[in-house]
Amino acid sequence: MTRQESESSLSAEALHWVARQCGRAPSINNSQPWHLRWDGRHFELFGDRGRQLAVSDPAGRELTISCGAALFNLRMSLSALGCATTCERLPDPAQPDLLARVHVCDHGGMDDPPPPPAALIRRHTHRGAMGDEELPRRLAAVIHLAASHEGAQLHFVGDPGPLRAILTLAHLAEWNAAGDAAKRREAEAWAPTVPSPEGVPASSYPAGSVMADPTELQPRDFDLGRNVGGLEPAASPVKHLAVLCTQADAPLDWVRAGEGLEAALIAAAEEWWFARIHSRVCEEAAGRRELQRHLGTQAFPHLILQFGRGSTFAATPRRPVSEYLEIR
Repeated sequence: MTRQESESSLSAEALHWVARQCGRAPSINNSQPWHLRWDGRHFELFGDRGRQLAVSDPAGRELTISCGAALFNLRMSLSALGCATTCERLPDPAQPDLLARVHVCDHGGMDDPPPPPAALIRRHTHRGAMGDEELPRRLAAVIHLAASHEGAQLHFVGDPGPLRAILTLAHLAEWNAAGDAAKRREAEAWAPTVPSPEGVPASSYPAGSVMADPTELQPRDFDLGRNVGGLEPAASPVKHLAVLCTQADAPLDWVRAGEGLEAALIAAAEEWWFARIHSRVCEEAAGRRELQRHLGTQAFPHLILQFGRGSTFAATPRRPVSEYLEIR
């Protein structure tokens, strides 16, 4: 047995640590739609179609973006363990749900996992109040570079005209979703009112309507008239809006979009900047075309992000590793 072969194996503790960091990724409705398989040499990351939002995400675009974010965390955590890796994205056309295969080439000898990166722990989708601080140009460049390094693009929107137009698009998308009974049922299914390791908890959204002000980036309505939301409603000025895009619009690009998203969010969280994430506009082809027009780009948009400074963060629920990690 060669040195490379003997050092590629991960201890049980390291294996579960890696999977836990992978599972911290953001996902649509906190659906956590990933399945991770370890065979002693490779991690294989699958999209879990049983957790797909069939109404809002029939093509699996947002599922794949969510799994791309998990892939970034997987790669980052393996690197933190000292592992040398190679990554194949969509390695097998016969298995379209196999989104990535990460080969652990050299373990590096670290069996005791280090503490998770602080920015990875504190990164979260922000739904509360944001400060009105200016995003430092240096940090904006760091966030932009982090996304581009993973094959995605962040288009920051500074001009008032396009900014108003994009906020209006987001408002209309949420307004239309509010009148769609199937989308409302789907949102309610992912907004449990009892403690759950998945979905969006009531503590993460406000009670009542969120459709009051079209000049704000509209959040997804998880309260749905149930008056169960526990988050204090808070208006936040929209100053730092960005649209996440890729150059093409195929499943490989959706994976890359997720990797770029998580890279950007972690880079922001390093300095206690967080993002609201809006996806409704991009769930419809017409909305994506309108976003392209207002951005003045041929790139394909996937998500709208509003960055803001925060001083606290609340952990969102996560599934146990045993539910999504398979060891062969």
